[in-house]
Amino acid sequence: MNFNWESLKNNNHPNILLLRHAERDYSSDPRDDFKCLLTEQGKKDAYSFGERLLKLNKKIDVIKTSPIKRCVQTAKAIINGAQSDCSIIYSKKLGDPGVFVSDEKIAFKTFLDIGILNLVQKLVNGENLPGLIEINEAVKHFLNEVISDLKEFSGIVLYISHDAIIGSIASYLSSIPLDSDNWITYLDGPSFYNHEENKIFMEWNRKNYEISHKVNLFL
Repeated sequence: MNFNWESLKNNNHPNILLLRHAERDYSSDPRDDFKCLLTEQGKKDAYSFGERLLKLNKKIDVIKTSPIKRCVQTAKAIINGAQSDCSIIYSKKLGDPGVFVSDEKIAFKTFLDIGILNLVQKLVNGENLPGLIEINEAVKHFLNEVISDLKEFSGIVLYISHDAIIGSIASYLSSIPLDSDNWITYLDGPSFYNHEENKIFMEWNRKNYEISHKVNLFL
């Protein structure tokens, strides 16, 4: 995990943490990917993540998660570790199929044809890919929810999602290309917060990016 705990500790503003699920099993058949669950280590790591939030006295207001079971497992383990009574909301924007998908079958074929890294890089570069929504439109829908949640909640909001979704959003908003060296790892991802009026920031890989100008493009 590369999560920046020190930054979260010192940030007393509402935070949205966009996290990849914990460590997972893999199948030799890509068609069974959605069935793959957390490993035992993944369950322990997610529980420890919740414990860390508790030690930092960071209250979880709500968890929004991809309906895919490994993400739901992650959410529940974090809640247990944090001794939280927050609710879990299933969000199709975060997975199954996710905010970038317009046609699941066609998008899956695109993934098989070009691979996940090429798919993310092409998507972020603005290419139109079969079965996928154009990057500006998808990120607009995602940020609308971020803005709404930053206004509604005062503590921590967790979004549990998948590497390709998180990586596409982080790469696009930071203008930092995604590759195998900075791929989204388990229980890691960007956070979103606002500590100045009308200014929204994203922190990713220990760097802060003011993304207000990109948000304004969508208003």
